[in-house]
Amino acid sequence: MTGTPLHDALGVWMLVWSYAPIVAAIWVFDRWPSVGTLLLAIVITGVRMNALFVAAHEAYHYNLFRSRKLNVWVGGALASYAVMMPFFHSRTSHWDHHRYVGTDRDPDAPAWDWSAHERWRFAREMLMLATGLSYVERVARLVLGVPRVETNGARRARPMPEGDLKTQEIKRLVAAQLAVLGVFTVTVGPMWYVPLWLLPSVSIFRAWVSLREMLEHRRGAIIVYRAGLIERFLLGCFNFHLHAYHHAHASAPWFTLPALKEKAHAKLDGIVYLDSYFAELYAYMRGRSVVPSRGVEPAEAMAAGDVPLDERGETEQRPEGER
Repeated sequence: MTGTPLHDALGVWMLVWSYAPIVAAIWVFDRWPSVGTLLLAIVITGVRMNALFVAAHEAYHYNLFRSRKLNVWVGGALASYAVMMPFFHSRTSHWDHHRYVGTDRDPDAPAWDWSAHERWRFAREMLMLATGLSYVERVARLVLGVPRVETNGARRARPMPEGDLKTQEIKRLVAAQLAVLGVFTVTVGPMWYVPLWLLPSVSIFRAWVSLREMLEHRRGAIIVYRAGLIERFLLGCFNFHLHAYHHAHASAPWFTLPALKEKAHAKLDGIVYLDSYFAELYAYMRGRSVVPSRGVEPAEAMAAGDVPLDERGETEQRPEGER
C-alpha cells in the first residue's frame, strides 16, 4: 500500500475519521441544545483532537500522503493549525525528539520526565493544561517575545518558535482559525466557534495530548501498549499504541506498523510492553509504576531509527518514489 494511491486514500480516511466524532458531537448539540450536549461536545472535541495530532504527526514524517506538498499544506492546515498547533516548529522539534529520545536533549522530556515523587505535581500540571491557562500564557509569551524565567524547582519548558518562523506560524494559525470560524458561521453559527472549537483546542486537547505523551514515553522508555479498542480510540489512535515500532521505523506510515514488530526489535533494544494506558496511569499515580528508565545516549537514539536527517526531512531509507 505504501507508495500507491491507496496510501493517499488512507490519508484522507485518517483525516475524515479524526473529524467525524467531532462533527457528530457538534451536530447532536445543534439538534438537541442543552448544557449536557454542550459539555459532551466540548469534551469529545478536545479528546478527539488527539487523533488530529496523530495525523499531523504523520505529516511531520511525510507519511500522511505520498506527496511532500500535501503533507505540508493539507496536513498542516487540517491537522495542525486547525487545532492551534504550529506545524513547522512542531515538526522540527519532533525530529529532535526522535534523535534524542529518552535523553536530556529530548525536547519532549518535559512531557514524560515525571518521577514518582512528582505525581501530584503532574496531576496539577494536567489540571492547569485542562483549564487552558497554560496555553494562554504560552501564546502570550510567544506573541510578546517574553521568555519564561527559569527558577529553582521549575520544570524545563518546551522551546517556542522564534524570528521569521514565529511570524509565519502565527499567520498560518490565524488563517486556519478564520477558516474554522467560517465553517461554524455557515453551519451552527459563529457564536459557537469559541466554546465548541477554540476552548477545547487550548484546554482539554492540550491536557489529553500531554497525558498520552507522558504514558507513551514513561521515564524515557519506548513503549508498546496492548490497548483495547476504547483506549486506541481515545489515546492510541491510528496504531499510535505501537509507538516503539514507529521509533524504529519513522518513515513507515501508520498502517504498516502492525507488521513491523520483528524489524523493530532488531533495531531497538529494551522495548517495553504494557497492557493498558489507564492501568499504567493508575500505577503511576499510586507510585507503583515499574517502567524501566531507557537512559540511552543521544548517538544511540539517533542510530536506532530512520529519522529525518535535514530540514527537508530526507531519510536514508525512504524509497525514491516517496521523496
